[in-house]
Amino acid sequence: MVRFDPKACSACQACAVACIDENDLPRGRGKVCAWRSVTETEKKTGERWTFSRKMHGCMHCVKARCMEVCPVGCFTRERGLVLANKEACIGCGKCAQTCPFDAIRFDADGRIEKCDGCIDRVRHGLRPACEQICPPQALRFILE
Repeated sequence: MVRFDPKACSACQACAVACIDENDLPRGRGKVCAWRSVTETEKKTGERWTFSRKMHGCMHCVKARCMEVCPVGCFTRERGLVLANKEACIGCGKCAQTCPFDAIRFDADGRIEKCDGCIDRVRHGLRPACEQICPPQALRFILE
């Protein structure tokens, strides 16, 4: 499970940069390529400005809807992280339709792609790259 504190977050996008670097993802212009990113919204009400931040990415939910609806069981859990087996995916899209965080994408072949919580790092006793780099520590993975 991932905990995100929007009040602590500075929207610096260090999490997105770390994600792109760690996963060797393409660097796109005007398009979020990282598995994790933050958007910031500004709103003026009268004389006062308010800012809100929203985390985008897999939250590795305790009760993961994607796991519940997948007809072929291509999702597993390891150390608290929800992992997807791309080879088992049939591309039905049910997981993406039910994910409240819009965290699931599909590759050119119609197979699932999603954040794996830097499982290789976690297996070696390290924290996920996005969490480790977060300057205000607004992001925290609860690993088992």
